Amino acid sequence: MKKFSVKPLNLRHGKVQLEFVPYPEQEVPMYLLPISGPKQWRQRLVVRTYSAYSNSSSSEEQKVIPFEGGVFLSSQLAWLLYRNVAMFLDAEITEFMLTLFDKRDKDPKINFFVPEGEGLLQLIAEGKASKEIKRGKISFSMQELYSFGRYLKSYAMLELEIEGLRFFRWTEDYFSYDAGTCFGMIGQAGREKLLQFLSDYLEGKPSKAVSVQDRLLFKVSEEDKLLIVALLRPPVELSHERAKELQLFLS
Repeated sequence: MKKFSVKPLNLRHGKVQLEFVPYPEQEVPMYLLPISGPKQWRQRLVVRTYSAYSNSSSSEEQKVIPFEGGVFLSSQLAWLLYRNVAMFLDAEITEFMLTLFDKRDKDPKINFFVPEGEGLLQLIAEGKASKEIKRGKISFSMQELYSFGRYLKSYAMLELEIEGLRFFRWTEDYFSYDAGTCFGMIGQAGREKLLQFLSDYLEGKPSKAVSVQDRLLFKVSEEDKLLIVALLRPPVELSHERAKELQLFLS
């Protein structure tokens, strides 16, 4: 199996793109039998800027060239990035900062942030070339930020963990859960029922319990607490904020 890429998202100041790489990339002997396929896919966020960005706060002797490169992006960090973008677009937060890197020396690194007083998301990517510094900047307009949020939601591998319960999504078609004691898929019909359940709960309406494959039960307790009951596990209580986060994840 070979790596593949999603079509890039074209922006005014550059491009962003998701790539997916099989892991392990090569067959690995195990108990004298080769693994014929990857155990999982790893995703990379690739950035290309159209121009170089010089750091005005410091004097640089090395030549600065436009950035082109990427970092591996875990499904948990991908969800954190998407959640922050979505909350920023909905004006639930006014600022956030997230730095992505996959090496100890942080080379390369991709930094998302909202400058104070500007109210627009910016991306600065930086790395080293043989004799130059690769650094570029992308400033997102609001329309581009909406497009970036849709891009992540449509193509990125996302993972949400709540008290040891892990939920996964990849595109609009793949939703799954892993509670440790049980795991499985969340089909379209089950997802729609869950979204209705969460919507009713968050709006203070009566909510009928929803079961996923008879292994994962979502219900509201007599004390009006939202509970997730997994097979052979104690119930997990969700705060109002985590319930909203799960609703965003499934939507």
